[in-house]
Amino acid sequence: MKHFSAVITVQLAAGLVAASLVFAAYAAAQNGPTLHPLASAPSTKFLLEGIVYHHLITDQAAFDTNVMFGVYCIGTDPKNEYFKSLFTNPVVRIESGTNNVLFTGKTCIDKLTGKPAKLFWCDVRSVSNGVASVRASWYTGLLSSQSYLYELKLVGTNWVIVGRRRTSTA
Repeated sequence: MKHFSAVITVQLAAGLVAASLVFAAYAAAQNGPTLHPLASAPSTKFLLEGIVYHHLITDQAAFDTNVMFGVYCIGTDPKNEYFKSLFTNPVVRIESGTNNVLFTGKTCIDKLTGKPAKLFWCDVRSVSNGVASVRASWYTGLLSSQSYLYELKLVGTNWVIVGRRRTSTA
């Protein structure tokens, strides 16, 4: 079993709103449930994607010990700093967008370090009656990628990851 604890600070729109979110998670070795307080995200969509990004990147970092990546890129919009703010003291540099990534046709390279880059995407598919479906994936090149479908459930004021299944692997 693993216990995760992190403090996430979110600052919104020109300093008008500053909210603190304590991220507490309990995860079993086989992708156990993870609790996340419902807090001041820019929207429910961002909150759900943020929960999935955090879970997916934390999960991937545990397996990326043999290959040192130069950067993890979250999404494609360099203006979106909300997702980047979810991580404190990451081992791998985390950026919003792909401005510092070179696409060679076979792989992705971090322009700043010359090391491999790993790209992450999330997309909320549906939210209805306290249940959400989020598609997430990572990509490092033509022969290395995975996609997942996450199911989250609203329990009180917390979104809980209740399931994750792999939908494709390359």
